Amino acid sequence: MALVVFLRAINVGGGNLCKPAQLVKQLKKLEVVNIGAVGTFVVRTDIEQAALRKKFAMQLAKKFKIKCEIMIVPAKKLLRVIAKDPFTRQPSGPQITRFISVLHQRPLKSPPLPHYLPSKNEWLLKIVAIESQFVIGLYRREMKAIGYLGKIEKILGMPATTRSWNTIQKVVAILHQSNTRPRRRCFFQTSVRMRVQLWRESPSRIAAPRLSNSHQTAEPTNAGDQRQMSERQR
Repeated sequence: MALVVFLRAINVGGGNLCKPAQLVKQLKKLEVVNIGAVGTFVVRTDIEQAALRKKFAMQLAKKFKIKCEIMIVPAKKLLRVIAKDPFTRQPSGPQITRFISVLHQRPLKSPPLPHYLPSKNEWLLKIVAIESQFVIGLYRREMKAIGYLGKIEKILGMPATTRSWNTIQKVVAILHQSNTRPRRRCFFQTSVRMRVQLWRESPSRIAAPRLSNSHQTAEPTNAGDQRQMSERQR
């Protein structure tokens, strides 16, 4: 199953500069798909999370001389959360941004939900739900609201990286495409099929002598064989 990778604090405020397209080229064997410019990737190749994190960290250090938090999420887990339609009955409009913040794991502590910042009556950021390692919320499109996004880490006591709902929907679309792609044939399975076919068509199998039902012996195929058979029967 595919994995989704989220890099924290990439290409933000002029720091931790990274070119995702170049990073994808360095990891082409993993069938990596880039979404946007802030470090969001879908990895289609089957690989353990620890090995994948090591490969990303190595390329980030080697190619771009940077080190950052790397959040990795199984595709099934993300799709399960999205299927619940977490923003049902939540406000929407041009002045509202829906977001999901991704953590390394489920937080050990969480505030009562929904959680409002700075207050319920004049909120700029609202945490709607916390599902596994995902923080689901809204913020108003005001300059002050960006500062409250950074407080999510303090509230939960662990690093977080945030993506807009639009970005998450693009990730989901790529995951659905990955699920419909035909699987590559295994080389071993293909070679077995070829060997079976060759065996079926082999001359030794086709020319094998037929056995008589009555005597369970090879039937004579020419005149010489018939004479020898008659002499034996006498």
